[in-house]
Amino acid sequence: MRASGATQAGFNSSHERRAWVCGRTCATTVSDEHGTSNPDVLATVSDIDVIEDDWNGLDSLVLLGTYRDGTITLYREQIRDVATANDVPVCQLIEATLAHELGHCLVDLSEIDSPQTQRWRNVAESFLGIDSRPKAIHEAAANGFCFALLESRFETSPLFDCPEILSSPSD
Repeated sequence: MRASGATQAGFNSSHERRAWVCGRTCATTVSDEHGTSNPDVLATVSDIDVIEDDWNGLDSLVLLGTYRDGTITLYREQIRDVATANDVPVCQLIEATLAHELGHCLVDLSEIDSPQTQRWRNVAESFLGIDSRPKAIHEAAANGFCFALLESRFETSPLFDCPEILSSPSD
């Protein structure tokens, strides 16, 4: 099953669905612009550093990767454990995690709001100093970005049937 169809039932709101589409559109644009869907190359041309770390998490916290201050960190031990537990090739989960984290930094979520909503969101966020979008919206956009890239790179993948691994790997 392809990712675009596999995840339709997983949306809890129309905002999540729009965020997914926004992520896919961004991935297509970026891929076309740079002539590749390889997340390693896209990170390089986007001036995003990628590092790997052997951190093995905590009992209740599983993170495959993070993005902060222009750097994506991939947690090798966590990726290996989650890949093994879910019968996903480690190389595909590494690439998917990198693509997902790229989505967090490259997808402009303001595109899913109406201009009026975006104006109010900007005022509230600047006043409160927080991001007012729920985590699920960010994760849907990052997954949309990720799966648009993966579909062009892999004919099949177990990830296409369980995209939630990237957002909630410990579930």
